[in-house]
Amino acid sequence: MLSRLISFCSIILVGLISTLANAHGIKPAIVEYQNTDGLIEINLTINAELFLSGIDASQFVDTANAPEAKIYDQLRLLDAKELESQMKESQEKIKSIKVDGVSGTNSVKVTLDGNGEMQIILDARSSKDQQNAIQSIIYGKETEPMATAFSMYVSMMKKIHDPLIKNIELDINIETRICNLKAEDIITTKTEPIKNPITGENHRARIGLPHGMEFKEAEMGSGPTVANAAFETNFKDTYVQIALLNLTPKGIPN
Repeated sequence: MLSRLISFCSIILVGLISTLANAHGIKPAIVEYQNTDGLIEINLTINAELFLSGIDASQFVDTANAPEAKIYDQLRLLDAKELESQMKESQEKIKSIKVDGVSGTNSVKVTLDGNGEMQIILDARSSKDQQNAIQSIIYGKETEPMATAFSMYVSMMKKIHDPLIKNIELDINIETRICNLKAEDIITTKTEPIKNPITGENHRARIGLPHGMEFKEAEMGSGPTVANAAFETNFKDTYVQIALLNLTPKGIPN
């Protein structure tokens, strides 16, 4: 069962990543991370006006067509300091925000310093030795520093809650991108293929990272996740990755 859990290992990262606009057209955000002596710094370059206006970039390629277009245009008139103030007000959970740029650049640099929380769920059918082993892996104790995604994620945690022991039901089909995960009343995740925005048919997409630290190849899916543990989450139709993991103490083998 634990090997299936490791294979499934879908880590959901929910952030502010929205879009970067040029005039009215929408472009992808830019995400950068840097590891300095074990400290991970993640920098997101986003369009602050787009984020604050609430425009759904997955639905519009031109901000002028969005219902929030008027709000967006008003925000574009603000200078960088005024945008910084509004970003701080709207993001109480972000502990450190730096804003660079002048009015009209449409570019704001956001620096996140971690401050996350983490809690893992272990299968009640596993032995004590197995539970200890999987905790050691997930907490990054079995790899060199920053050699795996586990090591990176745990470095950004402000608090690690005690693990939960629950009956886990897991059903995975990587080929169809249909997966179901349930741990009693604690967490439920359902994954389905992403949809073609034009036809509505199932669409297949993969991310390939030949030299990645998380996986070499992952199928893309979409689905809700509801959790009620040390902290609550309620995600709807969010990004899901499904991958088989092959990790060593030095990361993913070539």
